[in-house]
Amino acid sequence: MADTVDFQLEGIDSLVGKLESITQDMKRKGGRSALRKAAQLVANKMKEGAQRIDDPETGRSIADNVALRWNGKLFKSSGDLGFRVGVLQGAVLKKGGDKSANAATPHWRLIEFGTSKMRADPFARKALADNVAEATNTFITEYEKAIDRAIKKAAKAAGGGVMSYAPIFAVCAADAGVTALLGVSPTRLYPFDDAPEGVAKPYAVWQLITGSPENYLAGRPDADSFTLQVDVYAATGSDARAVTAAISNAIELQAYVVRWGGESKDAETKLYRSSFDVDWIVLR
Repeated sequence: MADTVDFQLEGIDSLVGKLESITQDMKRKGGRSALRKAAQLVANKMKEGAQRIDDPETGRSIADNVALRWNGKLFKSSGDLGFRVGVLQGAVLKKGGDKSANAATPHWRLIEFGTSKMRADPFARKALADNVAEATNTFITEYEKAIDRAIKKAAKAAGGGVMSYAPIFAVCAADAGVTALLGVSPTRLYPFDDAPEGVAKPYAVWQLITGSPENYLAGRPDADSFTLQVDVYAATGSDARAVTAAISNAIELQAYVVRWGGESKDAETKLYRSSFDVDWIVLR
């Protein structure tokens, strides 16, 4: 098995754009939390692989020694965020070895890399290689959630008076194409973070990205401009695309799509997510 794993990040355009609007401290806090969840996924897969190898006749367990640790040395030397996933007490092979419960399991290295007399049966490298896409999606999804919360919190702290909103719910709830997919009373379109626990699928959420008054005439604005992000969640990719198309068709007379965020699968919920941004002008 190859010692390196190559992969490509996709679907991070919206994430990169939002990074510009938050402080470096927020970037690091949100990034560390998101990266930990992605690394935890790899650690869990590594434990599953180790359980397949562990000998039930002994008390020691490679799976129990799999651990996730913050890479403080990397952060101090480069400022980069990192977590290490590995096997505790697994560096030195001793003659005989202790086979009691909670004992060290250095023999994992022989299994992982093989010997001149034993074929390699990798489970550690395989945990990453087979789950790169899921771990990457987990990081992107969780980091974007953290950034959205930071932006929302900063906007609230800044004040700025009463904010009006584009009537996306009213428009979509009145559209037969949308309600055929998202239901009626209630229509499953919610403000960000307000979707109820266990909500039926598919459903959609929206959030305000920017909002400002337009056309100052004689010192008074006669319209407001909004940019909204809409996220659709569904059990299948085709359902996510269908809801996305229905919402964009319903609002096209009042707003227009300015960014398609693409489609991805949420590692935590296993739901397909389709994302897009719209610009909306509301006359006063």
